[in-house]
Amino acid sequence: KQGKNLKIDDKDGLLIKKPEEYGLPKSYNNENFILACSDKYLLYPNNYNYYARKFEDSFQHGGISLEEMLVPVGIVNRL
Repeated sequence: KQGKNLKIDDKDGLLIKKPEEYGLPKSYNNENFILACSDKYLLYPNNYNYYARKFEDSFQHGGISLEEMLVPVGIVNRL
């Protein structure tokens, strides 16, 4: 989530006030970022109850994981 005046409990997500420190685009409008942690996800206020029921006990994937980014490399030398 990206925007101004965002708030989140520390146990539920990460509030990023300086996006450039995390490799995110620098904000020119003092916008912050929120990343959901663990088994949490973000819901918008419109139709909150509908989406809360829909996503309850489901698996949500918000992006690429570290395991999906690492490529194993082996070096073989001839003796």
